[in-house]
Amino acid sequence: MMHRSKAHCARRCDRAFTLIELLVVISVIALLMAILLPALNRARESAKSTVCTSNLHGWALVFGLYGDDYDGRWSQWPSDYTTGWWMVLLKPYYSVEKMRACPSAVLDLDEEPASGGMNQDTYGGAKEAWGPVWDGTTGSYGINHYLYGHVPNIWAIDNDKKFFWGRIADGKMGNSVPLLMDCTWPGTFPSYTDSVPPSGDDGDPAQQWGLGIECEMARVCLTRHHRAINSSFTDLSCRKVPLPELWDLKWHRQWEPQFKTTEDFVDAAGRSWLH
Repeated sequence: MMHRSKAHCARRCDRAFTLIELLVVISVIALLMAILLPALNRARESAKSTVCTSNLHGWALVFGLYGDDYDGRWSQWPSDYTTGWWMVLLKPYYSVEKMRACPSAVLDLDEEPASGGMNQDTYGGAKEAWGPVWDGTTGSYGINHYLYGHVPNIWAIDNDKKFFWGRIADGKMGNSVPLLMDCTWPGTFPSYTDSVPPSGDDGDPAQQWGLGIECEMARVCLTRHHRAINSSFTDLSCRKVPLPELWDLKWHRQWEPQFKTTEDFVDAAGRSWLH
């Protein structure tokens, strides 16, 4: 009886893993995870970028419908922010609230507005939504503010009437005039004199509010989709725009391309941040 018990125990021991075998298995699993996780993350980000582009295609159609109804004209620069923002003007043309958000920038998307005004962190970032703003909406896309009709005393560097389009549809505008794009605020007034910001995340407290009026390009110069943002254009097309090419788009009527390169994208210490 004891002999059979010892034999049975020996057979069980023969089938068990040794400590070394277990360590080898764990090491192999860890190696596979290290190899696969970056690929999975890239696939996830690629999927988010695809959804973002689809959203912007939808917005291009919405702007197109508005343009058809108003002979291609766009609103004047709003005197009342609660009624003049693009997302308010276009409400009769869309009903899906989530269209305002890029899936790569949904942090704080469901934040409730503060009583009596805007929240302290209303400004967005590379991965953070803006809002709630004056009308209570949130999102992570912004309009090219030069599409508005000109009014005096607009808070922008290039604020003369000659810079403003006043339209969202015009055969002469071509496919290089940005319409709606990834942005840390509902819109932006870039200037071709804007320098490259010190990071690809305008949500950084050091460069809040687009580094002020001096660099509103920072609102769209984001590493939201790796080295690029997604944008729609006034011809209703959509495409991914590498960050150096932002300075080559025709934001306003007098725009002069600046031909930035990846070497221009450095932080305050001179280190490249556009990898």
